[in-house]
Amino acid sequence: MQRMKNISVLRLIATIFVFVSHILFFTVGSYVSDIYFPFYFGVNIFIFISAYLYSNKQIESASQFYKKQYIKLLVPVLIYLAAFFVAQAIINPSAYASLDAINPIANLWYVIVISVCYALIPVLAKVKQQGRKSPWIILLVAAVACELAVSVAINLQVCLLNFVLTYLLFAKKSDSPVAAALGGICFLGGGGIYALLGIMVLPLVKQGLPLSLFLTFRQYIVSLMGGGFAICFLYLFKFLNNAKPSKFLALTDKYSYCFYIVQQCFMVGSFNLLGRFYLWIDVVCITLLCCACAWILQTLSDKVVALVKRKT
Repeated sequence: MQRMKNISVLRLIATIFVFVSHILFFTVGSYVSDIYFPFYFGVNIFIFISAYLYSNKQIESASQFYKKQYIKLLVPVLIYLAAFFVAQAIINPSAYASLDAINPIANLWYVIVISVCYALIPVLAKVKQQGRKSPWIILLVAAVACELAVSVAINLQVCLLNFVLTYLLFAKKSDSPVAAALGGICFLGGGGIYALLGIMVLPLVKQGLPLSLFLTFRQYIVSLMGGGFAICFLYLFKFLNNAKPSKFLALTDKYSYCFYIVQQCFMVGSFNLLGRFYLWIDVVCITLLCCACAWILQTLSDKVVALVKRKT
């Protein structure tokens, strides 16, 4: 299958957005701050890419699909967690008495989100195959209900609505100027609403409006912006697919997931490098370390996945 270079560039942009959002959060931001939050839709772009790529793929066997996807998804995470907790136990065992033990792996909530989305893919594929509208309505209502329940209960955006809407849109082959225009409206409109939230609602939060309500609504707005940005980008940059193969893009495709897994490790907790020197030096050091660790993690993961395939 020919590599879609506009998807590769979009994945790189999403990786950079997530990395920058974490750097800003751990240096100058907070969950109530508007400084870093617009970069947060990098995660929503990752969700969009997954839905887009699977929207027109045939799922022959749900069991084989789950086996393949969850092995690829979970093996790097398990290797990273084992290495992280062993290293922390050796270097800083006292971290287990505080949040330092879990803060460096807090970004792995994305793995939970994408696991739920993968669980939906065979269901969505079957609904698409049937060609009826009523199951889509039921799925959308269920996604909204689940999203609201999880957001209110534990303040975690599971992105199900974003995923189902993207799958539905591109299952209908809506890669068109109309879809791009809709994406632009979502992105710009979401940005406008986001700005109004900061101007009008944030002061009310500081005066006592429930923070969870504010964060939940803001997460939906950022999700809307991320999806709109991605739709526009894929349409406007279709010409990239005709460009010559890029080794750099191939590398970013291969290592972006492992880079995402390891990057927060060096921003908080026992291995934190932020605040050691000047910020730009810290960021360069963290970036280089993350690239090296991502390469090691991906190499080990490939060997484990190959071993599991041979055994099964």
